[in-house]
Amino acid sequence: IRGGTGPLVYPAGFLYLYGFFKWLTDSSNDDIDNDIEGYGNGGGDAIETDILMAQKLFCVVYIIHATIVFFIYNTVMRNQCNQVLK
Repeated sequence: IRGGTGPLVYPAGFLYLYGFFKWLTDSSNDDIDNDIEGYGNGGGDAIETDILMAQKLFCVVYIIHATIVFFIYNTVMRNQCNQVLK
């Protein structure tokens, strides 16, 4: 992955996830390079995205994340309680 300042030098899996979300919600037919150049140019060229779709995607990701954290926490607490009661 390269940007305007050079290559990305740290693990950036979230960029692939956000790029996938952008690809899913982008309603224009431009390629990614043209879309990235359109950000912040002040020329009034709006990049059309489906905001509601993006919000739903992030909601699903949040619910999955919260569920995983809950199960991990629940498992750890159950194991700790069992060790204390022994």
